[in-house]
Amino acid sequence: MRTSIWTRRVGVGIAATVMAGVLAPSPASAAVPPCKADWVCLYSDRNFAGNFATFSRATLVNRESPIVLGGGLANRVSSLRNTTDLDLCFTTEPVGGNVFRAGRHENWNQLPFWAEDDIEAIVKC
Repeated sequence: MRTSIWTRRVGVGIAATVMAGVLAPSPASAAVPPCKADWVCLYSDRNFAGNFATFSRATLVNRESPIVLGGGLANRVSSLRNTTDLDLCFTTEPVGGNVFRAGRHENWNQLPFWAEDDIEAIVKC
């Protein structure tokens, strides 16, 4: 695995596994709730559908180590909404790997092919 500047800065031993959101099943007949302001919402299906988890801006803003996705969400994110004023990086490994960047107030109804169902962690860019 190639070591990036980010990996050296954060360090392999720093990442703590955290499930900081609520993973809630969303039956096909139920509407997925909107993503609130100042939250990041991750969805298991394209077009903001399926199971989802939310992370507040407060959870992310002062955090230097990655939030490692757990609870059945790792490698299952297909779309996301970033309603915060933070630039966020989503990585394909708990620490390091390929990095997908979601800018401030960006919505992605489908992640790029190389990131879809391969996200394992979130960190501020």
